[in-house]
Amino acid sequence: MKAYHFILMTLLASVLLWGCKHNNIENQLGPDYCSVVETPFKRNPKDTLDFAKWGDTLSAKISGNLEWNITIKGRTSRAVKRFSGVSADVLNYWLGETDTLAFFAKDEWCDMTFSNNCQPSQTKPVYLKSNPNYNKIGYLLDDFEGKKLKYIQGKSNDTVSSIYQGLDSLSFPAIQGKKFLRVAALPRNWYVGDYNMNFVKILPNLGTSDPNEVYLNFLINNNGNKTNAIALILKETGKNRTFKIPADKLNGWNMISVKLSDMGVVDANKVTNVIFSFGPSEIGTPVDFSLDFVIFTKGKPFIQ
Repeated sequence: MKAYHFILMTLLASVLLWGCKHNNIENQLGPDYCSVVETPFKRNPKDTLDFAKWGDTLSAKISGNLEWNITIKGRTSRAVKRFSGVSADVLNYWLGETDTLAFFAKDEWCDMTFSNNCQPSQTKPVYLKSNPNYNKIGYLLDDFEGKKLKYIQGKSNDTVSSIYQGLDSLSFPAIQGKKFLRVAALPRNWYVGDYNMNFVKILPNLGTSDPNEVYLNFLINNNGNKTNAIALILKETGKNRTFKIPADKLNGWNMISVKLSDMGVVDANKVTNVIFSFGPSEIGTPVDFSLDFVIFTKGKPFIQ
């Protein structure tokens, strides 16, 4: 009798163990263990992508919920964009966004790779005929492309500021486009000047005035100078909403993203000016920084 019970318990344990393993496999790989791609990975049928006219629709259909990934890599820029999910239907629309501090650029080839846990990855090349249209991604205030020399208005006569081309006088090249705004001065006072950007209302351009949904993003570089004192000011119906930029901690190009509600903004549609105000952290020390690619986005920062 004892032997019978021992054999019965052993069989029962084996069944339970097999069932647990089976369920684990099923949870990881779906009901068919490895679903098949019913509709192969597709994108715009043309090998050339013109962001000035359209974005790119990326799609596939899988027979069952399965984890999938789409990775887009620029061969020249080294920019990367990723989409991922767990679903049977794969559908994403790409407008040229990036997940890195490298930006996709005109006249480069990109490789789009679709992969999942079961099938070999599929890669499709695409040629970018134009730069991304960033006003389809957010509301671009300025990227300083196509501009000539421009001076910042300030109270100090020794303020020198201009838009520089790429490597001109700098060891830091532009990472978006070819130009950026550089401010350089050796001031005698605390205040040097400001760069004031006024614009039409946010609501028509982003479709929301909720400050919890609107982010202001910008690229900034301290040019190796640790004595910059820079403040971001948003004017909202006569009130100044201020955010101190930690320029002393920046090293090279960085993107800073600020949610408008975190600055105290109540109605994003009443923000009329974005102002970068600057001076030295100590009198007698230099101011030297660069600014580029100032853009509002909805729902999330430009780079997550």
